[in-house]
Amino acid sequence: MKRLLLRPLCTRTVPVGRTRPRHLWVLAGLFICVFATTGLAQDYTWITNNGTITITDYTGPGGDVTVPSNLAGKVVTHLGTNAFREVTTLTSVTLPDSITTIEEGAFTSCSNLTSVAFGDSVTTIGNGVFAFCGNLLSATLPNSITNMGGLVFNQCYRLASVTLPNNITAIQAYTFDACASLASVTLPNSVTAIGRRAFAGCHSLSNITLPNNVTSIGEAAFRYCSGLINASIGNSVTSIAYSAFSHCTNLISMTLPNSLTALGGDAFRNCSRLTRITIPNSVTSMGGYVCYDCKSLMDVTIGNRVTTIGDSAFGNCYSLTHITLPDSVTTIADDAFTSCDNLVSVTLPDSVTTMGEHVFVFCGNLETVFFNGDVPISTQTNIFANSTPLVYHRYGASGWGATFEGLTTAIWPEVLSITPQSAGHVLSVVGDEIQGINVQQCTNLPAGQWTDVLGEMMTGAPVDITVPAGDDDPMRLYRLALEPE
Repeated sequence: MKRLLLRPLCTRTVPVGRTRPRHLWVLAGLFICVFATTGLAQDYTWITNNGTITITDYTGPGGDVTVPSNLAGKVVTHLGTNAFREVTTLTSVTLPDSITTIEEGAFTSCSNLTSVAFGDSVTTIGNGVFAFCGNLLSATLPNSITNMGGLVFNQCYRLASVTLPNNITAIQAYTFDACASLASVTLPNSVTAIGRRAFAGCHSLSNITLPNNVTSIGEAAFRYCSGLINASIGNSVTSIAYSAFSHCTNLISMTLPNSLTALGGDAFRNCSRLTRITIPNSVTSMGGYVCYDCKSLMDVTIGNRVTTIGDSAFGNCYSLTHITLPDSVTTIADDAFTSCDNLVSVTLPDSVTTMGEHVFVFCGNLETVFFNGDVPISTQTNIFANSTPLVYHRYGASGWGATFEGLTTAIWPEVLSITPQSAGHVLSVVGDEIQGINVQQCTNLPAGQWTDVLGEMMTGAPVDITVPAGDDDPMRLYRLALEPE
């Protein structure tokens, strides 16, 4: 049997850009043409797409490139996926008004690209279009853009400024991740969501204002923004995800909006210059480590709908001296206030039923812990390890003995009632025998002038104390003060 030989019969030159036969074969007297849909012209490989051109590859020498608006008599509308990827000789690019779509990775890893000029018709930018363009200095995105993917400027280390279009609705995940030189960015009012790690590692970013339409801040969105000093959050944000502002070591203050309902774990971890934070009454869930390692934190206000103080929520907050938890809190998790070296006093509501391990471990200066209710139903061991506070509880609260977790307990001194009489006022007071109390009175509260009326050693049971009547004061206030030990 003879073998059939396939060989080119002829070749001919075809005008650039036309659909042409790539090979012309003869088989037993039959001509077979294999047609291609690609074209090659002017340093570009392209395909036709519904009568328009999509550039799929750039094959030119680089430098300053102006992308043509027409190829082979057809309009260029798309830059295809990875069209200029890793063209390291590319230094600048100018895009025509005809282009509407820049697909995924179109300029990824163009390491010497410094500038981009967009046309006015671009509506879509895909994922990672300028990712790893380490020398890109600035970018102005036209307002025609309505859809912008994630990772667009990921790891553009020298990107210092960017102007965003005013119609995008989200800053997608990793959009500006590791843009270490980005110093400022203005978010349009159309933005409703900040994605995961959208601005993480933007070390030069000092201020950020989130518009009022933003409802969610994604995981690690501003993590490691070490230069961030001020962050203004709009009044529609309902959730701040895990680690959203962690390691923002120069963040000084944070005002959270009343719209917020969920505060993720690690949200402000290691914000070492943060001095105060107010968690609004709208918040119902608060994760662990939320302010862990905030070494400068002195003032904390927790809203009255938070039910759980999570694991290590305020651990290593060395500057915190006092903390009062709201009546909504039922659970204090493990290590919640561990190593708060300067914590002096804590007030716990009667709603607390569960306490984890090491809640106040290594709080060496903790002097007093005030329990407003009964002994918590569920408690772990070593709550106060390496801390020796005096534990106070309310008169009549159940479950209390002479000690709690090995620490001395005492009745919280308070006035149970005041009864007017002709001879003066009868105060029913209660306290513990371990310490005396002074009854003090004030007739001029604005002046803050309190005077001792009498002192009394308590017995652990209510005692009636008669305070003699004075002049006809329009108002008289009483309080109890502990006598020095």
